[in-house]
Amino acid sequence: NICASSIIASLTSMNKISKILVFVLISSLMISSSIGQEHQSHTHSRSNNLKNFAKDKEESRRLNTQQEISQLQSWLDNQVSNKSSMVGVSAFIVAGSSPIETVTSGQAVLASAWDATDKKGIETTAEDVTADTVSMWASTSKLITWTALSMLLDAGKFDLDDAVDDVLSFEVRNPSYPSVPVTYRHVYAHTTGIIDIWSGYLYDNQCP
Repeated sequence: NICASSIIASLTSMNKISKILVFVLISSLMISSSIGQEHQSHTHSRSNNLKNFAKDKEESRRLNTQQEISQLQSWLDNQVSNKSSMVGVSAFIVAGSSPIETVTSGQAVLASAWDATDKKGIETTAEDVTADTVSMWASTSKLITWTALSMLLDAGKFDLDDAVDDVLSFEVRNPSYPSVPVTYRHVYAHTTGIIDIWSGYLYDNQCP
């Protein structure tokens, strides 16, 4: 190239020591350039390998998840079909940052059933359970509540031995131990002494 030609042309006017130094300098520049290109190529190759590894790992995880969901669906279908006390089930699965998966089985409405209130048999159109079927949550809501609460615990928003009164507009006490604050640890362990009052529980179309 032009730069090399200029250097070579200048060598004719240099003494022997100067020429040696110039050749050493040129050789060093050529070696550095070669090492730089090799490093850049290696870095690019390593980056591609990491991307491919992450992509393959994600695809493997997705396939494993789908396989596990399929196995769960088969198990659920078997459970519902073999238990007269289980009419229909709807469940959801949450794992990390993966999308929420829903599995359902059985029927939301039976074609025929016995009306325990009017003491008679009834006939209607059967309906399968779907992801949109409305169900009574009851104690299932505890799972959602504890998950959200545990996330706040992990974030350091409270300690297990803090009193729940700290964030409530009213005081919570066990009548047998009026001087002992109810803590999150009590709530987690179901040792608050609070009892369920079913008289205020709403059913069916009573629910808002």
